[in-house]
Amino acid sequence: MELEHPKLDKLIFIPMTRRDQLDADRIFSVLERILQSNDQFTLDEGLVIKIIRVEPFEGGKPTPSVFDDWIKEKKKHRSN
Repeated sequence: MELEHPKLDKLIFIPMTRRDQLDADRIFSVLERILQSNDQFTLDEGLVIKIIRVEPFEGGKPTPSVFDDWIKEKKKHRSN
């Protein structure tokens, strides 16, 4: 999960979490840490939440990670 706000210098990532463990309390705890560390951060200017869904791996064979590909692509676009 990725959080984006106009007053933040960089994106905030919430580490990959199983769907049954991701709830409003988890998201609000991340927002609370941001609020404590940044006086300029207010939610009245909007907050973009992007959810990245990754299929769990099945079996014992290694497969390329869709998430790793997404991160590489994101970094490539940010450097342009």
